Amino acid sequence: MSRKPGPTSPLPEIRRERRNLWGQGKNATKRKPRAIRKRVSTSTNTNAWNEQQVFPPPKPDLSAFIEDEEVEEVSVEDEEPVLESGMTAKQEHILREVKEGGNVFFTGSAGTGKSFLTRKIIDQFQAESMGAGVYVTASTGAAAVNIGGCTLHSFAGIGLGKPPVAALFKKIQTDPRLKGAKMRWTRARTLIIDEVSMLDAELFDKLEELARLLRGNDDPFGGIQIILCGDFFQLPPVRKRDDPGAKEFLFKAKCWKRVIQKTYILERIFRQDQDKRFAKILNEIRLGCVTTRGESLLERCSVPFHSRPGVSTDSEIAPTMLYALRRDVDHENAMQLATLSEEEKTFYAKEGGDRTLLKQLQNNCTAPNVLNLKVGA
Repeated sequence: MSRKPGPTSPLPEIRRERRNLWGQGKNATKRKPRAIRKRVSTSTNTNAWNEQQVFPPPKPDLSAFIEDEEVEEVSVEDEEPVLESGMTAKQEHILREVKEGGNVFFTGSAGTGKSFLTRKIIDQFQAESMGAGVYVTASTGAAAVNIGGCTLHSFAGIGLGKPPVAALFKKIQTDPRLKGAKMRWTRARTLIIDEVSMLDAELFDKLEELARLLRGNDDPFGGIQIILCGDFFQLPPVRKRDDPGAKEFLFKAKCWKRVIQKTYILERIFRQDQDKRFAKILNEIRLGCVTTRGESLLERCSVPFHSRPGVSTDSEIAPTMLYALRRDVDHENAMQLATLSEEEKTFYAKEGGDRTLLKQLQNNCTAPNVLNLKVGA
């Protein structure tokens, strides 16, 4: 944490080392229910499937809950094909648009290859100019780590970004500790921002104006190429408890239409490529309009844990409880930990470095400052 960025390497632009970002396993094609195997014509391009998925998750086998005559026939004839490059034609088009300097926003539901395409874009910049002037960022620390970048707030040097633009501009210009942020703004050619659904319109407008002021350029974002990726059906902008009023989605920003030249929607789903019905139900849930058939299928999959097909009651594993709020997760874990009779051990985190960076790390780090453990937990 105490290491400061040097003059020739301001912050992680694009990682210099070459990494294999995609799994190379050959077992990506999973077993489907018998009736679907008979009726669905699927792609044989398993390499394309492997590239789209870092760790392909196991697919739910619904065959135990559905009779053969109940299976709805699913067609994939209209599905966008995967090309020799491992990408769809739309993904290749977006890649060319980015290469030509366009400001783009691409979106799509989970499993449509957004992260895959983002990595392809990063690789393209890496191959052409070693990533010089290209900054990879995301709305959260966890998302930034996933693409080898930093948080947007860290890149911009704005802290939480609450002060007005004039105050942020003055601080970046005069504060010696923000010399790196000023240099990043002035030398940036391209700014990639992932998981943009969590960024609010007001912050985006601030950053756009700040970029023009710091660069002395009246073009949108001071002439920086902007590449946005995310899904507005997922997590919305974060609102603190002391923050009055709801935050607007990013596309409500005043500068949105001036900044973003083209918007693309990725539609082919790779993550549930072998189970079209399950993918259809997930998309219904995403849109908030679950059909009667989809709801009925999900209800039939909800059974007592001990009665799951093929699961022994003697060896079953307790299911993981999912909660929307972190405090509910902490409460559940504390309750389960209290049921163990083993001695409790407490571990304390040690940290040091710049206070501003430490605060950002604490806000994005999933590890607690105080960790209580027991044998068997």
